Amino acid sequence: MDDYDVDAPAPNRVLEVELNGSEIITIELDTLDADPRDYIDLLIEGNVKASVWARLACEYWKKGLLDAAVVCANDALRRELPAALLY
Repeated sequence: MDDYDVDAPAPNRVLEVELNGSEIITIELDTLDADPRDYIDLLIEGNVKASVWARLACEYWKKGLLDAAVVCANDALRRELPAALLY
């Protein structure tokens, strides 16, 4: 008998987010809320890197929650790009 348990549950996928360079929180990617607003508020308050925004948008896209993915991506762009480039 081998050491692999075929029936073992898959490990939870998480996104670790550093908030303001001091606190780390985790977002469980397998149970994302369909409405990304709470996550977006957290990312804004935490002043997180663009790569975190991109990862969150991609995770929404993978789940087929395209509207939520677009909201995340658009909010990320608004925070990262100068206002002159958005118009």
